[in-house]
Amino acid sequence: MVKGNIDIPEFSFGELDDLQMEVRLNEEQDLLQQVKLQIIQDMKQFLKPVREKLLQFEQELKDR
Repeated sequence: MVKGNIDIPEFSFGELDDLQMEVRLNEEQDLLQQVKLQIIQDMKQFLKPVREKLLQFEQELKDR
């Protein structure tokens, strides 16, 4: 099992193009550096769907 954290730094609506994601794996993970980098890269692929959902939510708020 791989454990870590995904952090999305504070952002403001209207600035979702600048949205970033930080992925950190726990240090006690006994994985090769290349494997760790691949896991981090794979997790960062979730940023696009998160951004799309937030954009959709932002639009719903504007439409109210």
